[in-house]
Formats: sequence, C-alpha cells, structure tokens
Amino acid sequence: MREACGVTVIPFQLRPLLGSDPAKVSAEGLQRLIGEQESSVSDWKEKFDGSPDSRRELARDVASFGNAQGGLLVIGLAEGANSAAFEFVGWNDDNLGDLADWVTSVVRGNVSPPLRFSAHCLVGPGEKPVVLVAIDASDRAPHAVDVGSKLQYPVRDGRSKRYLSEAEVADWYGRRLQRAGQRELDLDRLTEEGAGVAEPEVPTVLMGLAPMRPGLGRVLPGDLERYQEELKPDRVVSLGGPWYWNLDVQHRSIRATYGSRTSPKNIAALRTDGSGWGAFQLEAAQQDRLAAVRIGHVLDATLVLLWTLAENARLRNAQGSALVSFQIVAPLDMTLQGVWPESRQIRGIPNHLYSDPANSWQGPTPTSRTSVELEPATSARWLLSTTHFLVLDVANTFGRTDIPFIKGDGTLESDFAGESALSALLELERSDNLDG
Repeated sequence: MREACGVTVIPFQLRPLLGSDPAKVSAEGLQRLIGEQESSVSDWKEKFDGSPDSRRELARDVASFGNAQGGLLVIGLAEGANSAAFEFVGWNDDNLGDLADWVTSVVRGNVSPPLRFSAHCLVGPGEKPVVLVAIDASDRAPHAVDVGSKLQYPVRDGRSKRYLSEAEVADWYGRRLQRAGQRELDLDRLTEEGAGVAEPEVPTVLMGLAPMRPGLGRVLPGDLERYQEELKPDRVVSLGGPWYWNLDVQHRSIRATYGSRTSPKNIAALRTDGSGWGAFQLEAAQQDRLAAVRIGHVLDATLVLLWTLAENARLRNAQGSALVSFQIVAPLDMTLQGVWPESRQIRGIPNHLYSDPANSWQGPTPTSRTSVELEPATSARWLLSTTHFLVLDVANTFGRTDIPFIKGDGTLESDFAGESALSALLELERSDNLDG
C-alpha cells in the first residue's frame, strides 16, 4: 500500500460499501462493488499501460474527478452491461513497477495545478491485485491535462467525462476567485454573529468554520437524534469539560448549548451547509479586570470547538478545504494574562501576573485564520496540529513562542499532565483515529 499527495477518502456515496479509508478497503468490501454502476463519483477500469495515450487517459480520469465532486477510480475491475462492475480481473504489469508509484508519477507529471489524491495497491477478490485511486474535490479547479499542443480540462459528467470549453475555463477561474472571496465573507458573518450572540463578559474562545464546498440541506427528522449521539458526553467533544447538553432546531441550523438556554455558558450554531461557529468560556481567575487565562484550558477549548465544527461539516458532506478563524474575545477593558503550565492551579491571581505586563493583552486578541483540509478532520493528528497552529498565535500575543503538551507535527508529549481533552486524546493520537 502506498499513499500519495495527502490524506484522501472514499467518496461519501460509496462509504456504505467501502468505508471512508481507501487504504483499509478489504476484498469483501471490494466484492460489494459488483453490480454497482459507474457514477459521477466512481469509474471502473481494467488496466492502464505505459503508452503515452494510456498515461494521458489516466491523468484525464483523475483530473475529471478533481474538477467535479471527487471520486474513486478502481483499476483491475472490468465493467459489464450498463457500466456496471462485472468482474475483478486484476491489474499487474511488471514493466510499470510499483503500480501505486506509477499512478502517482503519471498524475503528478500530467495534471496542473496539483490536486489531492491517493493511490493504494490492494489484494482484491480472488487474490487479484487492484489499485484504488481516491480523488478529493478540489478548491483549485479547473485542473488541466497537458496533451502536447494544448491543455484539456476534463470534468466528470455523470458516468462519463467531458471537456470544458474556452469560455467555461475562463468562467471556472473566475469562480475560483469568487469562492475564496465568498468564504472570507461567510466567515466574517459567522464570527460577527457568534460574538453578538455570546456577548462574553469573561474570556471566551470564539471559532468559526466556513467550507469551500458547502453541503446542502435542512434540519430533517432524525437530525436532532443523530447530533445528540455525535455530541453525547462520552465523545471527545465533551472531554474538555461540560460542553453540550441542549440541542434546539433553528433556521437551517442546530443550536447546541451548555447551561441555561437563555443564558448559556457555551454555545454553537451548526449550520446545515457545514459551516458554523462556537464559543467556549474559559476558566479564568479575575481581579480588578485582570484575567489569568490558562493556556491548557485554551487548548482544551480549541480542541472541543474544532472537533465540533469539523464534525458538523463532515455530517453535512461539506468537501474540500475550509477557512477557520480563532480568537479569544473579552471585554475591551479587560487585560488578559497568559498562564503557562507551571502556574495552572490558580486560586486567585498569582503575584507574577503583575511582574511582566509585556506578556499581557487588553481586550480581544487578534483573529487567527487558517485554511484546513476537511477530509482528515476526524483524526487526532489533524486536530492536534491545527490546534497547535491556532493557539500559537495566542501564545505570540502573550509574548511566548511555546505551546505546552502539543508538538507542531500533531503529536503529544508523552509525559505531560495535561487538561482533560488533551489527556483523552493521548491514546487517540497514537492510533490517529478518533473513531477507533
């Protein structure tokens, strides 16, 4: 098995048959494809060879999915009538070497700009070798294939692919810029709404998430029950302390709160398009408008919010990347002082808080923004590395360059005595799978 070009997943429509991880598909799972017709997110191929035409065809197939909604290319699977998967014939070509490496090389060398995909060699039914190529929906579309004298822009259209006209290519480039700008506006609206609803009188972590490719839908029968299951206390989302107890339906969103419904301590708006915002109150000792903010609690709150918003995006089938904003909001006349692990147990304001006013900040901290990929958002490694990135901005605001407990690569210090959410994630980080 060989993975290339990042973390990719099985298309949403095929997960009931294969699961989400293309590297973990079993022969039994592949067998369930027999009889399934090709679709806008799936294609069956018997083989490719080393000829220039075959290489270009492979590149076109991969690019066509990246220019649409993502997809899965299964090589070593013959199709029958009505483009239905018929028989696993296997793909084995000694002249091409490692087939996953060969696929990776062909796609990288012929598709521009680069897109996110992975190639995996698996043992299929009847011990037949099969290669799965999983392609993410791309925020950088349109992707072109170089055919020598010109560029072609293939796009998946139902069971087949077509090629964009010159006018369509120009329009798609314009839409790429529009999507980026719209995402910025969406995130601004989300965070403004969150700050207005939360109205924090104490230091509060505020986070927003706006996906590049939103999901669609309304709050349907069974959604509340499903979200209640996803946000129940024994899930990671609640391990940083009390988080959600109440769920209410609003216009195309679910409102999750902890505390009273009229004056909640923590609150999130989870929209049906996969966007949303959340506010998490920090435990901060206060005296004379000076608040001591524990960095460990900031990490807890960030993990909880990030997981909640990413999980909502996943449940709503938002795809591609998302823009995330992060900020500690506080009253304008409140001074925030960051407290690192050595002073975590606060029963009042430690004297040292007054000794280094340079390591403090008055009012809300500057907003941190980053673009993240949504597909690995249920992994502990993704949660931890993204949290480290976001909280490092807060550390810099407080005059620090270090983050306790979490390393920049998304791993945890093995000997820390951390906050509750971090402690719970230690074992999960080792398996890199929150569902495990």
